Order: sequence, then structure tokens, then C-alpha cells
Amino acid sequence: MDNPDKNQTQNLRAIIDVGSNSVKLLVAEVVDGVVRPLVHEGQQTRLGRGVFETGKLEAESIAATAFVAGRFADKARKLGAVEVKAVATSAAREARNGMDLIEAFRDVNVPLMIIDGQREAQLVLNGVRSHPDFASGPLAIIDVGGGSTELLIADDKGLRFQQSFSMGTVRLMEKYPTSD
Repeated sequence: MDNPDKNQTQNLRAIIDVGSNSVKLLVAEVVDGVVRPLVHEGQQTRLGRGVFETGKLEAESIAATAFVAGRFADKARKLGAVEVKAVATSAAREARNGMDLIEAFRDVNVPLMIIDGQREAQLVLNGVRSHPDFASGPLAIIDVGGGSTELLIADDKGLRFQQSFSMGTVRLMEKYPTSD
């Protein structure tokens, strides 16, 4: 019988980012705080479709998102990731039925945490700081997502200003549909 842990290394990690528009996978080697990406891919599932108007995630979007996350987690584990985590952002945190998404992820063996805007901003900063070119010095970052946009200002001492705005591509396209 194949041992799923045989290829794992202590330095290989995977994160699945569950946004309002897409699911993204990053598998990376992490050594002394430096992240070396090995696999980076994404797939649109439109989890946030309708949620900003109705307040609920659609069952079809939940199922599609969990399926993709499960496939990404399997891929990461086969590559040897010792740890696979998933975080969900704007659409999931605003939905009244976010627990349905967490349960769907449990069914595909992927632990999911729905994070608030402050945590999202901190993770964005951590990700940017993990690149050697941006490891120190002042930074201004704008992270435009499907449901929210985070504005961050940081210096060598850490995050100095953070604001999460309820404004993203999915939200705006649904509120102001294109005419052609």
C-alpha cells in the first residue's frame, strides 16, 4: 500500500485561497521565512455569485468550490506538502451560510478557515514580505479581490494602516452589469 507521507518534507507547505471569484493553490518550499513557489494555479468557481445581493452562498457554487479545493489539496499532498490549509475571504465571511462551505470542505478533507478583513490584510503583507525584494522597507499594497479590496501601508516595524473595503470585481459587476 502506498504511504502518502513518504514524499513529505518539513519545508513544503500548501495554501488554498478561496476567494469570491476563484480558488487558488500555492505549493511552496518555506525555509527561514523565504517562500519559494513550486506550484501556483487557480480556477474560477464564482463562489460569490449572488451572495452580495442575497446574503447566501449558492449550493452549486459551494459544491464547485469544494470540489476544486479537494483536487488542489490532493495535488499538494502528492507533491509532498506536509501541511495543506485553506482560507476563505469576502464572500464566505459575508454569507449567512458560511458553515455550509466549511462542511463541504470537511467532506473533501480540507480544513477551511473563514477569515476577517484584518487577517486577510496581514496574510497579504506576509506574502509580499516573503519575497526577498520586498522583505524590508516601506510598502503600500492594494489587493483587489472579487468581493473586497484591502489597502495596506507597512514599514519595517509592521502593518501601519489597513482597511478592507466592500468593493471587488464580482461585487461591482453584479451591482453594475455591463451593457454589452
